[in-house]
Amino acid sequence: MKVVLCEDNIELLEQIALYITNYAWIEENAIELVLKATQPLEVISYLQSNSADCYFLDINLGSEITGLDLAKQIRSIDPIASIIFVTSHSEMLQLTFRYHVEALDFIIKNEIINVQDNILSALKTAYQKYRKIGTHPNMQYYPLKIGEYIKNIELDSILFFQASKIAHKITVHTLQGEFEYYDTLNTIEDFNKHFYRIHRSFVVNIKNITKLDMKQRQVIMKNGEICPVSFRRLKLLEKAIREV
Repeated sequence: MKVVLCEDNIELLEQIALYITNYAWIEENAIELVLKATQPLEVISYLQSNSADCYFLDINLGSEITGLDLAKQIRSIDPIASIIFVTSHSEMLQLTFRYHVEALDFIIKNEIINVQDNILSALKTAYQKYRKIGTHPNMQYYPLKIGEYIKNIELDSILFFQASKIAHKITVHTLQGEFEYYDTLNTIEDFNKHFYRIHRSFVVNIKNITKLDMKQRQVIMKNGEICPVSFRRLKLLEKAIREV
């Protein structure tokens, strides 16, 4: 789970960053602090070519762009990321509802004794949510468990799954690259109606098929990769593609 922290108080920034990195190191749960920023523009710049799963944001960032403004931008890009506010101003809690940012938690800075516990509690809750993304019927993600790391891949970016010669090992081909993990094709094809078994070793995302070659018994995927189709699956696949 990728975490972004934005806090204009450098001392507190470093303190919270330490809480997060120490917890990730002790638990070995693939939580990674990918950005710690003092200015909201740093986060906005990061989001132009990157993404994260959890954001700890101060509300008053000493800038024209408040933490609420920043959260609204984050939410417009990613409707499911966890947003946690850390602020000295408890009265601003109501504003989070007005901005429709659906904050996961709200931590008050001046509760000094409980800050660390509250940060870690919010982090654990965000991680539990992160692990469940993809298993919820309304989430358009597919969760890959790679060791202790959960990688959630957008369904629309998945091209196909290919079984390895190693038992239960799968390679998933996506528009962003390939990933290996342990699973079964039987489980995969039941996950989504657009995941279709075309061969004993292949399950494809039929939304990303660009051409079905009936003569050669193969499909060409959006990125040009070719997958074989078994003879008994050919007509069924042709029908499934027409119904997408």
